[in-house]
Amino acid sequence: YISKNVDEKYEELYVKYSGTVDEKLVEKMEADKEKILTDIDEMEAEYKEMDKGERKDRYGIIIANKMADLSLLGIFLERAYDSLEYTRQSGIKVEIINEDTYNYLLAGDVETTRRNVLCIMIFCILMFSGIFAAERQQNMILLIRSTKRGRRVLVCNKMILVVMLTAIISLILNMYQFVQVADAMGLNNLTANCQSVRMLRHVALPLTIKGYLICMYMVRMLEAVIVGVVVALISRLSRSRLEAVFVSALVCMGMVLILTKMCADATFGCNLVTLAL
Repeated sequence: YISKNVDEKYEELYVKYSGTVDEKLVEKMEADKEKILTDIDEMEAEYKEMDKGERKDRYGIIIANKMADLSLLGIFLERAYDSLEYTRQSGIKVEIINEDTYNYLLAGDVETTRRNVLCIMIFCILMFSGIFAAERQQNMILLIRSTKRGRRVLVCNKMILVVMLTAIISLILNMYQFVQVADAMGLNNLTANCQSVRMLRHVALPLTIKGYLICMYMVRMLEAVIVGVVVALISRLSRSRLEAVFVSALVCMGMVLILTKMCADATFGCNLVTLAL
């Protein structure tokens, strides 16, 4: 008898106990637990009566694997009790799913998220600091404002360009991160309620996991757009590109410090999406 890898056993249990957590599923798990306990008791009784040898050693391995199965089932049963209690209190049905991918995307891949934020800020500062300030620096502001489209249309078009570029960059960076994680760890149960991921139990809306991820990346895109618009507004008020770069860098650093302080709790990003909804 060759023991299976722990991850494989986990996947077997996720498949075996898939579906909405309810009384029937809990009863099934409890019955399976009792069966394993009975098997262990019977096998231990037989093991004690066996003579030393290869057969007894193999039997010992089988009993050890049964104990490991019991331990894993106990973990699933605890999650089932917790999920059933949550459903009774909130009325939202949840499933027992493999949360590893979603926990990593929501709170685990901190370094990639920080790198994406830094890249977006650097992009915005370099691209948009001179979008208005360069006009003033080159003494073109009065000439531009004297034209028919120079007062409002040009400003609006530039702001639209800022919004589009920052949204595209944010989408590319975040989708690259998402595809990498999904390819490495896999996606599952995207149609289950997002509360099936335990760190999202505070979400009161009946969103699926897929819906929540879409909202999360939309919020991140909005955050990037805000950074781009702020840098563009600073450029609008600055006398030179260098001044706009310097002030924008200070403002972005301040935003990072504020967010870092607010993100002391790893679930801040999840809470931010909840507030946005």
